[in-house]
Amino acid sequence: MGNNQSFGSKTSKTSIHQSEETKVRDGYYRNNKKIYYKGINLNLLKESRRSFKKLKYGYAKTNQSVYYKGNIIPGADPKTFITLNRKNVPEEFKHFNSVVGMDFQEGKRNIYQFGNLVYTLN
Repeated sequence: MGNNQSFGSKTSKTSIHQSEETKVRDGYYRNNKKIYYKGINLNLLKESRRSFKKLKYGYAKTNQSVYYKGNIIPGADPKTFITLNRKNVPEEFKHFNSVVGMDFQEGKRNIYQFGNLVYTLN
């Protein structure tokens, strides 16, 4: 698929799409060797790449870290981290009116909004 463009007496066929190496997509995506967020390589170790899971709403996790829009959420526990949307968020967090992330650590619930820790509850 391409456009024919005339340059003087020569005609060349150029692609209207960028090459696979330079293509930038929204959100998380992967190729055979790397995982990206909006074109930026997350630099994951091989073990983490295998465990990578895209969650939705800008969140993702590996066996070692939780991410929001490509950035690591410091202290978030990937083993227990989940996302809650407006339909399944607990009543006390409906005032956020957005998706939140939640994990459980040492008997406490941590609530994250836009990748930031906003509450810790017993």
